Amino acid sequence: MWNNDRDTASIRRPDARLIDSCSYTSTRTDVIACPHHPRWRWRLTGENLAWFPNMSDRRTLGRRLSVLAVPMICLSSSAMAWGMTDALSTQATLPSLSKVSSSVGNPQITTPTSPRSRTINDGTGQWHIVKGAKISSASALMEVAATSEHDVWAVGEKGGTEDDFGDPVIERWDGSRWRQATAPAGRSQYIDGVSVKAADDVWLAGNGIIAWAAHWNGSRWREHHPYRNKSLDTDILFSDVAVSGKRPWFAGNTDLVYGVLHPGKGHSKATVLSWTKSKGFATQFRTPGSLQAITAHSKTGDIWAVGSAGDYWAVGSADNRPLVLHGTDGGTKWNVSTTPPISGGQLTQVWQVAENNVWAVGHRNSPDPDNKRQTLEMPISLHYDGTSWRQVPVPVERGHLSGLTADASGTVWASGVDLAHPKQVLFLRYTAGEWAVSYSPSLPIPDQDEAAWNRVTRTSITRVPGSNTLWAVASTGADAHEKGFILRRHGE
Repeated sequence: MWNNDRDTASIRRPDARLIDSCSYTSTRTDVIACPHHPRWRWRLTGENLAWFPNMSDRRTLGRRLSVLAVPMICLSSSAMAWGMTDALSTQATLPSLSKVSSSVGNPQITTPTSPRSRTINDGTGQWHIVKGAKISSASALMEVAATSEHDVWAVGEKGGTEDDFGDPVIERWDGSRWRQATAPAGRSQYIDGVSVKAADDVWLAGNGIIAWAAHWNGSRWREHHPYRNKSLDTDILFSDVAVSGKRPWFAGNTDLVYGVLHPGKGHSKATVLSWTKSKGFATQFRTPGSLQAITAHSKTGDIWAVGSAGDYWAVGSADNRPLVLHGTDGGTKWNVSTTPPISGGQLTQVWQVAENNVWAVGHRNSPDPDNKRQTLEMPISLHYDGTSWRQVPVPVERGHLSGLTADASGTVWASGVDLAHPKQVLFLRYTAGEWAVSYSPSLPIPDQDEAAWNRVTRTSITRVPGSNTLWAVASTGADAHEKGFILRRHGE
């Protein structure tokens, strides 16, 4: 996005997360180093804004890096930016961290028709907004996880602006109130994933200038960085973390191509890593594509990772289709599951209830008939019965799903965004063979510089182990006007 009033340009995800920004003197063609990614540079020429390797940095020599070229639009700060309409355009946004096996060919891709929009409302009054910790600056909550009724973790970032990522933020529920908890130190870092095994065994996955992970042992955080292992690529980005037993598993992505990257024709690599105290990080599986989420089931030894078979930067490309990776025998064996070939499909979350009951949710990108430069997002869900994956219709026409869990009764829940209800969190409950739809109370979202961000942008949902109580977090707005919300649904 180009802001003509402020002479700045920025690239963002659909959920408003800043990828990078730069200042630009409009009286001349300029080449500027990225403030948050010093090994990358911006170039603005003609109608294209390019994000490309900083070849003057010797660390990039001899390496293969990607380039992102996106159309550049000039607008005033009060105007609506391209890619930020209520259509949830997904061009020029951070790759959906997903992956695909090179052994998988190029199956015929089909475009399923949108399910009939139908609301089976189970009551909005069951979800309540809970007052979070007092944060002195703008903040966004990205993930939530719980170990018990008295120990719930919500993670994200605070202090982000149009030109800066901000700092990690952690809020923790003690059974009676939310308090801001100590976060790993480090400027310009944000948290993308959290996995809690116990109150003294918590893992984070995040990114800043580099990818990082951190472990909480009950008294302090200890950071771990994959780049310290010389056998791993230093350009990896983490998207999620899941713990099985004592071993954390990470979903990540590398982006390694020289030259301009064309949608669907790049060579980004989706990567699954594990960590052990004795050996540190180790790559367990790598294949073309990218990953957004990972989950691990300790009892069965299954590990599932999901995303998109399209390229790292090819958000909205027709080459995108849902991608599911399955690790068995404790992650010693991996395969790519066959999924319905949904054109433009991307999976953003996965949850295993049992060996024959696995769910994945996300969205598919469909060309906007009114604007060829935009794509529309439509929520999708998939179910695995132990033999094959099938698509389950979602009775919401426009939006996306990003949260997934199951309560103690085995009932599956999903959370996301319904663009017909921009200020409410969308909740789905699978019951009687179909999704039942409900919404949170309307959220008091701060006024935004761009009207398109006056909405919920991202959600996450978790169960409290052993109960039917659910927690959810939602991020709203963008930049200095971001605000995170926490919601709870008491078990029946």
